[in-house]
Amino acid sequence: MATKERLIFKGVSEIVGTEDMGLLILTDENNMRQISIVCDKAMAVQLELRTKEIPIVNIMLPEVLCRMQGINPDSGYELLIDDLVEGQYRTTLYDKKTKKAEIIRASDAVLLSYVGKIPIYIDSVLLHVNLLRIVRTQEEYHYL
Repeated sequence: MATKERLIFKGVSEIVGTEDMGLLILTDENNMRQISIVCDKAMAVQLELRTKEIPIVNIMLPEVLCRMQGINPDSGYELLIDDLVEGQYRTTLYDKKTKKAEIIRASDAVLLSYVGKIPIYIDSVLLHVNLLRIVRTQEEYHYL
């Protein structure tokens, strides 16, 4: 089994020059490495509602389903970002008890992780490769 690193959701950021997209920022547990996941405006708004602790979220679908299904940190679910396919992170929701797995959109995985307190991980090699790409790009353009 490949090694994985836990990610922590840090927030939502706007993309300069566009109003219909956002970036979800996640870091490793030590705040040393970060990934950004592009999302649509609707998802950015959903996550902002939760980070700002707007009371209406308690009766919104993700929260209600998590409560009804007993989804919490001890329920045996985890999310894993394990590949980059055509510029998009491939993310899988695993039920460790039943061994079932389903592909889930990366931004939806972040929302589910936040609402259900489900741990989200990234394959260590994928995180390292992305860091090398960033450093190599910065070296080519002399940003270091």
